[in-house]
Amino acid sequence: DLQESSDSEDEGFLEDDVDAEVLVGPTHFAVRPLRLQDQTLPHICYDGGILHVPLMSGPQCMSLGEAMRLANVRTGQAPLSFGSVLHLNMGKKAPCRPCMF
Repeated sequence: DLQESSDSEDEGFLEDDVDAEVLVGPTHFAVRPLRLQDQTLPHICYDGGILHVPLMSGPQCMSLGEAMRLANVRTGQAPLSFGSVLHLNMGKKAPCRPCMF
Protein backbone atom coordinates (compact mmCIF):
# COMPACT_ATOMS: atom_id res chain seq x y z
CA ASP A 1 0.00 0.00 0.00
CA LEU A 2 1.40 3.41 -0.98
CA GLN A 3 0.36 5.15 2.25
CA GLU A 4 2.05 2.51 4.45
CA SER A 5 5.24 2.75 2.39
CA SER A 6 5.26 6.53 2.72
CA ASP A 7 4.66 6.40 6.49
CA SER A 8 7.47 3.92 7.07
CA GLU A 9 9.90 6.05 5.06
CA ASP A 10 9.02 9.09 7.20
CA GLU A 11 9.53 7.14 10.43
CA GLY A 12 12.93 5.92 9.26
CA PHE A 13 13.94 9.46 8.36
CA LEU A 14 13.01 10.76 11.81
CA GLU A 15 14.91 8.00 13.58
CA ASP A 16 18.07 8.61 11.56
CA ASP A 17 17.76 12.40 11.73
CA VAL A 18 20.59 14.21 13.47
CA ASP A 19 20.31 17.49 15.31
CA ALA A 20 20.67 20.45 12.98
CA GLU A 21 21.22 24.09 13.83
CA VAL A 22 19.02 26.49 11.89
CA LEU A 23 20.30 30.06 11.65
CA VAL A 24 17.63 32.65 10.97
CA GLY A 25 19.68 35.84 10.92
CA PRO A 26 23.18 37.08 10.09
CA THR A 27 26.30 35.60 11.63
CA HIS A 28 29.62 37.25 12.45
CA PHE A 29 30.77 36.38 8.93
CA ALA A 30 28.59 39.23 7.59
CA VAL A 31 30.77 41.89 9.22
CA ARG A 32 34.09 40.20 9.82
CA PRO A 33 36.66 41.37 10.99
CA LEU A 34 34.35 43.58 13.10
CA ARG A 35 31.67 42.46 15.56
CA LEU A 36 28.01 42.12 14.59
CA GLN A 37 26.78 43.77 17.80
CA ASP A 38 28.90 46.88 17.08
CA GLN A 39 27.22 47.62 13.73
CA THR A 40 24.37 49.97 12.86
CA LEU A 41 21.90 50.43 10.03
CA PRO A 42 20.74 53.81 8.73
CA HIS A 43 17.12 54.70 9.43
CA ILE A 44 15.68 57.61 7.46
CA CYS A 45 13.49 59.78 9.69
CA TYR A 46 10.38 61.65 8.57
CA ASP A 47 12.30 64.94 8.57
CA GLY A 48 14.92 63.47 6.21
CA GLY A 49 17.53 63.01 8.93
CA ILE A 50 19.42 59.75 9.29
CA LEU A 51 19.55 57.87 12.56
CA HIS A 52 22.06 55.03 12.97
CA VAL A 53 20.22 52.19 14.71
CA PRO A 54 22.25 49.39 16.39
CA LEU A 55 21.79 45.93 14.89
CA MET A 56 19.55 43.61 16.86
CA SER A 57 19.57 40.67 14.43
CA GLY A 58 21.87 37.72 14.91
CA PRO A 59 22.05 33.99 14.18
CA GLN A 60 19.10 33.24 16.48
CA CYS A 61 16.78 36.13 15.53
CA MET A 62 15.97 38.33 12.58
CA SER A 63 14.53 41.82 12.89
CA LEU A 64 11.88 42.67 10.31
CA GLY A 65 12.73 46.35 10.75
CA GLU A 66 16.35 45.69 9.85
CA ALA A 67 15.36 43.69 6.77
CA MET A 68 13.16 46.62 5.73
CA ARG A 69 15.99 49.13 6.33
CA LEU A 70 18.30 47.04 4.12
CA ALA A 71 15.60 46.84 1.43
CA ASN A 72 15.02 50.62 1.55
CA VAL A 73 18.68 51.58 1.06
CA ARG A 74 18.44 50.98 -2.69
CA THR A 75 14.95 51.67 -3.96
CA GLY A 76 14.11 50.07 -7.28
CA GLN A 77 16.90 47.49 -7.00
CA ALA A 78 17.46 44.20 -5.22
CA PRO A 79 17.59 44.63 -1.43
CA LEU A 80 20.92 44.64 0.33
CA SER A 81 21.89 41.80 2.63
CA PHE A 82 23.55 41.89 6.04
CA GLY A 83 26.80 41.32 4.14
CA SER A 84 26.49 44.96 3.00
CA VAL A 85 26.41 46.43 6.52
CA LEU A 86 30.13 47.22 6.48
CA HIS A 87 29.78 49.08 3.17
CA LEU A 88 26.91 51.12 4.62
CA ASN A 89 28.96 52.05 7.68
CA MET A 90 32.45 52.35 6.22
CA GLY A 91 31.91 53.06 2.53
CA LYS A 92 33.96 51.55 -0.26
CA LYS A 93 36.99 50.95 1.96
CA ALA A 94 35.11 48.15 3.76
CA PRO A 95 35.99 44.57 2.85
CA CYS A 96 33.42 42.65 0.84
CA ARG A 97 31.47 40.07 2.83
CA PRO A 98 29.20 37.17 1.84
CA CYS A 99 25.53 37.90 1.23
CA MET A 100 23.34 37.05 4.25
CA PHE A 101 19.63 37.67 3.95
